[in-house]
Amino acid sequence: FHAFIQLILTTLGFNVYTELAGSEGRLDLCLELPQKVFLIIELKYCPSQNKLTDAEKDQALAKTAVMVLSEEVVNQSLSQAVQNKLELNEIRNLLSQSPLKPSTKADRDQVLAQAAETALTQEEKENELASAIRKNVSIDEIKQIYRQATSKFSLSNDQIDAILSQSVQQALLDIKERDYHGIVKLKAAKIIDLGLAIYGNGAKIKAAFWP
Repeated sequence: FHAFIQLILTTLGFNVYTELAGSEGRLDLCLELPQKVFLIIELKYCPSQNKLTDAEKDQALAKTAVMVLSEEVVNQSLSQAVQNKLELNEIRNLLSQSPLKPSTKADRDQVLAQAAETALTQEEKENELASAIRKNVSIDEIKQIYRQATSKFSLSNDQIDAILSQSVQQALLDIKERDYHGIVKLKAAKIIDLGLAIYGNGAKIKAAFWP
């Protein structure tokens, strides 16, 4: 994001300073305009959410299991979970009472998978389906599912404004206290500060201006 903004401004012909070093920090970008006007640009990336919890990861994988996995794999996974939890006589009763009259392993898996709705808790079903996806899907696909799950969480405009405001106020204070090798303070007749934030995994960009 930083490099992209710098490239655009440089290509447009502006005189751009980047990472101006002070005694305690650096200015992200400084754009020199005519009439001794300087535009100080502070760039901030605001992640949508730090990390998914283990439970949230399982929920995200379980929700996509029906779309990602075949019906056979889903049935096998839930069927095995039911068999691990119930007693043998309970399993026999489920199979004998089913109107499907299962005769093959696929039929039995289907019956027991249907029984999982009542035999397993929501958490147990999610754990089982998440485990099935992890065994049958590549790591890259799993990461994509996680990214999609986190994309619905984003910072509010008020939170973004607070982050930008703090960084901008610090930048203006830095300019007053340090001259950055004389580039800004000695040459500037007017300083305008612009805060930019990109957040929500790149889904939104917010700009805020302070005179």
